[in-house]
Amino acid sequence: MPRTDYQLGIDQDAKRAFEIFAGNLKQARKARGWTIQEAASRALLSVNSYRAAEAGNLGTAAGVYLAALNAMELADGVADLAAPHRDDIGRQIQQANAKLRGR
Repeated sequence: MPRTDYQLGIDQDAKRAFEIFAGNLKQARKARGWTIQEAASRALLSVNSYRAAEAGNLGTAAGVYLAALNAMELADGVADLAAPHRDDIGRQIQQANAKLRGR
């Protein structure tokens, strides 16, 4: 599959983190004793879509990952992905802007 422009902007650290996430998804499925077919069925996904998620395919829709996580009752962790308390850079920018406004 050819790379798309957005994939060029993803650095190696982010790709590695996503590979770990995909591996975690596979491990969670296996811990439940589910085959890929069972996991896909429970998530209301095609087997190919589910396989793409476990493979860490960057072109796989976020909804596919959410459906898989939901089927395993792991979707609650999604809310923490871009949570403000984890955004050190955003906080630093807000603080710098507040200091500039306070001059």
